[in-house]
Parts: sequence; structure tokens; C-alpha cells
Amino acid sequence: MNAQIFCGVQYFFQKPKTLWNLLRWGCINQTAILVCEQEKLVYVLNPKVATSTIVEFFSGVAHGSTPDLTQAQKMASRNVRYIEHSDELQKFQAKGFRVFSYVRHPYDRLISLFHSKYVWRDEKGLYQKEKFANACGLKMVKGFEDMVQKIVKTPDALSDTHFISQTALLFGQNPNTEYDYIGDLTDFEKTFPDMLKSFGVDKPMPVARNQTIKARQQNWADYFSPELEEQAFKRYRSDFERFGFERMLRPEST
Repeated sequence: MNAQIFCGVQYFFQKPKTLWNLLRWGCINQTAILVCEQEKLVYVLNPKVATSTIVEFFSGVAHGSTPDLTQAQKMASRNVRYIEHSDELQKFQAKGFRVFSYVRHPYDRLISLFHSKYVWRDEKGLYQKEKFANACGLKMVKGFEDMVQKIVKTPDALSDTHFISQTALLFGQNPNTEYDYIGDLTDFEKTFPDMLKSFGVDKPMPVARNQTIKARQQNWADYFSPELEEQAFKRYRSDFERFGFERMLRPEST
């Protein structure tokens, strides 16, 4: 058995709920949603894709002002729900809620994951990898290439939400799910207010987090060798095909 799959199998057998998710949904994690009752919005969470910024926005709407990120995350966490039925999003839409999410180029998402879990430290000086679900041995990576190689060997069914394919994350529980809007993080600062306006929501949005902006400015060639890029492309082929991402490296890397 592949070492990464074996590690994942060990992980979900130690977690009864995770095993239940795998048997019911075909993956170890359920899709999480954040609901804003006031504005009738449902955000399908996609980690490493401006989630903190959107969480701040939802908390600001709910509480009349935008709290700091830590408080916003605590407030939002109390309102996070998990999709229990394949048609749950449609049920919200039938009640007049708008369902949306954002996606990100798979290479940028991997780079952001690496920085947030293995480079940046929290307020206690701890690497975020210590809080990372050890579904495929990601607490023990030796660098970016090692992390990616572990991830590409892990199927979506055993993947944490931080590196599962976005196709599986947004459509895995119901391939026929229809979203009112799916945006690309590349132009988030423009499209998010435009989306809200189209939904009839007139609320100011927080400025995109510095870490989000920084991660979008990385040069792919600094991280991906041709061989590693090939592996990452094959792992996330479904995202390239569904969301129209370009495969080639950025012009400045040539």
C-alpha cells in the first residue's frame, strides 16, 4: 500500500467521525459552509482562498462592525455548519439564499499552504503544521517539494480540505450543485464587492489579508521544478479543466 494512503488509513481509523464521512461521502472531510442569515448568503469554505477575509466580512455583517481577525474567526466558528445532505445548498437557495465560493490556482494554493503551515508562526511562535490534520504525514515534511510529493500521492478521498482538489471540495458531495457565483481569487478585490452588489448587499468589505496578497505574488518557478509541476498538474487536473486555470509558468519566470 502507498505510504501516504497507509498514513491516511491510520488517521481515519483513529477518528470514528472521519471514517463515517469516508463511508457516507467518499472523503474524510465534509464540506463546510458559513451562513449569513442577515444577508441570506452561504459561503462554501475553501481554505487558502481568502477565507479569513470573507470570515471577517461575515462577522462584520453579523455584529455591526469588523472585529479583529482572531475574534472574527471565533465568532464565525460558532456559525460554521457542515453539509449533511447532498442537496443542502439547493435547500438554502430555495429559501432565497445566494451560495458562493472562491477558487484559486492550484499552484498558488500549494504555495500558500506551505507558507501558512511551515514558514509563518503563530503568536506563540509555533508552526501551524502542529495544528494540521496529520492525514498524510504532513507534519513531517522536509520542504516545499516534499510536501507536494506527499500531497500528489494522496487521493481526494483521504485529503484534508487544505489540499483536496477544489472540484471535489465544491462538487464532491453533489456534482450537480449550482452556485450563484464562483470567483477567482486573482481579482478578488474587485469581484467580491461586485458580487455583493449583484446580490443586493451594500456592505463594506475588509481589505484582503497581507498573507493572501503576499502568497499571490510568488513566482512559481521558485517553487516548482518541471518534474514537480508535472506531478502537481496531474494531481489537480480536474481543477484546471473545470475552472479554466492556465498551466504554464508565469511570464516573469521565463
